[in-house]
Amino acid sequence: MLSLELQYFTIIIFILTTFFVTFCLLYVTFNLSSPEYYTEKTSVYECGFEPFHSARRQFSINFYNIALLFLLFDIEILLFLPGLSCFGYLPIIGQYWFFGFFLILLLGFFYEFKSGALRVVKN
Repeated sequence: MLSLELQYFTIIIFILTTFFVTFCLLYVTFNLSSPEYYTEKTSVYECGFEPFHSARRQFSINFYNIALLFLLFDIEILLFLPGLSCFGYLPIIGQYWFFGFFLILLLGFFYEFKSGALRVVKN
């Protein structure tokens, strides 16, 4: 077992080494890179295509709606997967809670589908 002072010393050495490497990399990046800009590098890039509309064009509210629904269901799936990995080890009440969570997730998805929130509207 290391003494307390030696443990702190190794942590301080680690932090100092991290700062030294970070500042060395930043120094090399800013001093050896060329600040030359050309039109191809500074042009607008939009999914591999030349932009055909102004960047100030308004989006449909449905775009934001679909993005929020994606985040909502993505977080619910992240909560769903750990329970699925240990489902066999859960007591019977835990399995009922898990099925209840899955049922609420499924009902919410069907509600969003039936209400037309996932329909894409062309501008």
